[in-house]
Amino acid sequence: MSPASPAERESDRSTRLLAAVLAISLLFAAAVLTLNSLDIADAPLCTDEQALAAEAGGKDPVECYEESSERRVVTVACGIAGAVVALLAAGVGFWIAGTGRSSRYLMPLTGAALVLGGASILIDNL
Repeated sequence: MSPASPAERESDRSTRLLAAVLAISLLFAAAVLTLNSLDIADAPLCTDEQALAAEAGGKDPVECYEESSERRVVTVACGIAGAVVALLAAGVGFWIAGTGRSSRYLMPLTGAALVLGGASILIDNL
């Protein structure tokens, strides 16, 4: 086996750096999706007056979720699923950054995380 040429070593360093940057970005996206989903899941529905009164406790205004409970469930489920897939993709990205070996799973996992996270945001804002 011949030693790697300087161009191959530079390409390997670039691949590792890009994998690490992508993994860090995916960790941030997973944190944002998780916090957003938890915030949506924690807010009472605006139509549920008992929950609003209990949440208020004498203070105004109370943050509530204006959409239906079914839409909230789908939004939270897509957000949490996107966060989990983003964490898996980040793990693969850190593995690539650490070992320098290629993986065919990084891009499909990243794409799935983007689709699920985007669906969560899109469903919430429709």
